[in-house]
Amino acid sequence: MKTTINIGDRFGHLTIINKDTRPLHRASWLCRCGCGRELYVITSDLLRGIKSCGCGTGKPSYNLDLTGKRFGLLNVISRSPNSKSTHTWLCRCDCGNTINLPTSYLLNGHNKSCGCITRKIRESSNQDLTGMRFKYLTVISRSQNPLHKEN
Repeated sequence: MKTTINIGDRFGHLTIINKDTRPLHRASWLCRCGCGRELYVITSDLLRGIKSCGCGTGKPSYNLDLTGKRFGLLNVISRSPNSKSTHTWLCRCDCGNTINLPTSYLLNGHNKSCGCITRKIRESSNQDLTGMRFKYLTVISRSQNPLHKEN
């Protein structure tokens, strides 16, 4: 674990700019977050693992243009015209459906499709596999006590 801090060191999205020059604040540092905000952070907070100013990703999401980018099966078409928020995107899935998703869902990987993948898995789990062979195993019957229960 790191115990000393120097100008230029990075802690997540925070970059150390300078030692705090304010009177009575010897144990803190002036830092710049990836979003551009500057703030003073106590040495112990940096060493404990603080990663940003609290902005979330360290990047200003209002500046991001995701138009034309792909996330899994989703292709971002434009900002969502029907949304009250400017942080929502209209996306077209490879299956042909469109869906509105927030920036954070796309960037964090929460959604990789419109839901069609989940529907396919659900549909395939209802198939009768009795008598089918998978390498050295043959399906005899469907279990009455499955490990994964659907809601």
